[in-house]
Amino acid sequence: MENQFSREEKTRYLLKKHLKENLFKYIADLIITVLFVIILLYFSKAEDFVFGIVLGIVYSLGESIASIIAYKKSLNQEMK
Repeated sequence: MENQFSREEKTRYLLKKHLKENLFKYIADLIITVLFVIILLYFSKAEDFVFGIVLGIVYSLGESIASIIAYKKSLNQEMK
């Protein structure tokens, strides 16, 4: 039987599958980074926790987005 799915549909399916499989990892990385920043700021007796927490969240989100983009690029190379 011939394959009925286009390349874009396969890529979209595999990307959704990857996101479902790694969602816990992305959320855990976010929580661990924020907790680490809070602990670090507490022990250094910092006065502005919010700025540090925001930077930690931005870092974690950037890392997760970079990981997703790298996976998407590798998918596109495999599908060629």
